[in-house]
Amino acid sequence: MSADAPGAGPVRPEGWVPVERRLLGLDRSTIAPALAVLALLLVAVVVLPTLNERIARDNPARPGDVIRLGDAVSFSPTPGWNILSGQREDEPGPADRFATSATVSGDGVVLNIQTDTYDGTPEELLDQLRKTGTGLRGEAGYRIAGDPVTVTTDDGLSGVAARFTGTSGSGLVATFVVDDQGIEVVALGPDTTDPATTADVAAMIQSITPVEEGATS
Repeated sequence: MSADAPGAGPVRPEGWVPVERRLLGLDRSTIAPALAVLALLLVAVVVLPTLNERIARDNPARPGDVIRLGDAVSFSPTPGWNILSGQREDEPGPADRFATSATVSGDGVVLNIQTDTYDGTPEELLDQLRKTGTGLRGEAGYRIAGDPVTVTTDDGLSGVAARFTGTSGSGLVATFVVDDQGIEVVALGPDTTDPATTADVAAMIQSITPVEEGATS
């Protein structure tokens, strides 16, 4: 039926969103996830460096330590790096004691891993970070830049990663998805990082392992 035929409705462009579902020109259904992703990035690039400067190196990771994040994943922190937040897998306590976020620091670099419910792909999660991160301004002025690359952990978990830069440092953001859990990894440090520290960060990302269903400590 032609759009000019009697009774025909108006032709809507692809991706058109009804007025009642829009806020400031944006689809309301996308606002909450975007704000959540931006909040995570703000914590990683603004709050964590301040914590790293103020908290003493009083909880160094030991060889064999494994940090658990909720029921989603675990990772192995580099021995000697300071554990700012997060629980070791072998620490006693209730079954639900494991937080969904962990942060470690070493040699001027802060590494944060967070998990949350997510039903998309690693590429879509990184794209959300790219779209919200490009609007991140202020003193730090961080922006995700460059094309994403595929990263694979030692356990075979596949994700994507991209660099981000700012006026007071630079870093790497990587995303993975395990079942219905999104995993966001943010490493932030000075523009110049020695190869050993870079290798430590890569090793921690590669150590990310999905938690087997029903596994407890």
